Amino acid sequence: MKRISVFSRKFGPLDKKFALKALRNNWISSNGPFSKKLENFIKREFKTDYVSLVSSGTSALECALKAINLKKGDEVIVPAFTIVSCLNTILKFGAKPIIVDVKKETWLPSLDEILSKISKKTKAIIVVHIFGNVLNIPDLKKKISNKIKIIEDCAEAPFAKFKKKYVGTLGDLGTFSFYANKTITSGEGGMVITRNKNFHKIIEKYKNLYFGDKNLKRFDHEDIGFNFRMTDLQAAVAYSQAINAKKNILKMKKNVILYKKYLDKKSIEFQKIDNHVQNVWWMIAFVMKNKKSDDLIRFLNKKNIDSRKLFKPLNDLKYIKGKKQKCPNSKYLYDHGLYIPSGFDLTNNQIKRVSKACNEFFKKR
Repeated sequence: MKRISVFSRKFGPLDKKFALKALRNNWISSNGPFSKKLENFIKREFKTDYVSLVSSGTSALECALKAINLKKGDEVIVPAFTIVSCLNTILKFGAKPIIVDVKKETWLPSLDEILSKISKKTKAIIVVHIFGNVLNIPDLKKKISNKIKIIEDCAEAPFAKFKKKYVGTLGDLGTFSFYANKTITSGEGGMVITRNKNFHKIIEKYKNLYFGDKNLKRFDHEDIGFNFRMTDLQAAVAYSQAINAKKNILKMKKNVILYKKYLDKKSIEFQKIDNHVQNVWWMIAFVMKNKKSDDLIRFLNKKNIDSRKLFKPLNDLKYIKGKKQKCPNSKYLYDHGLYIPSGFDLTNNQIKRVSKACNEFFKKR
């Protein structure tokens, strides 16, 4: 029986049309026509002032931290339950990550947990809208100094909203990933959005090797910068994907409805969505109440079905030095949670097959 991959998508006529047009334009490096189209689309859709296209979600996080002038000795609050990029970019600047646990139900930190970790050294809070759920940033902003910057990691939540505002526009900077399994993709890529002109200016310099002004001073580099540029060929695909993103979100929502129909609800728990949140589904994930995710992953693999564990808590990674913060809820999610095939092009029969296999496992003692 053919293997069902954990994620798959099909590229349509518009994706191919734009990619071919980028090649015909003979401008496949950065800052080309499709880059401008994508930037303008994001500005209009998200009602933001500035968009920086970058090479990945990780580089987007690094650019955001550079924009706020993160330095050695500064502290950044970050959830334990997230992708390692959030941790590594903090460490790259010599800053100290202050890791906080999340709630079992929402997979997001509580505001009280975040507030309890704020100190005189706190420079920023990285808020991760994990698996498409959204933290209540408006309430968080009311309780912290405006000197502490909020960076939203929206890699898994583009087009999700808190009340009527898109994620990425609730804090000071919003970072996004265009990796292959994201709602918008260009294979690799990402972006940073902000309303702060100075932040945008720094990001544009940092992502482009801090080149000087054109012509005579181009190679008079002002600071240490890196090549985090997105090509126009990538932007062409990302632009067509952005236009159709809401269709993909709707497809994923329909897949979730089917999974919830076929899966044994007594054996699993889905992520709880907070009030005032219009979430999006990145991957279709759940937590098992009485079984370990490793065992289900092995079982599904034998059935030729792909799946993945949820994130290993950052505080449990081997290279974290010093006394480690205990994050039991994040550990619970790692031990008991996983995501199952979640592609935009999943068929009803494939969803039935995955669900049937999961239910068979749930019945095993």
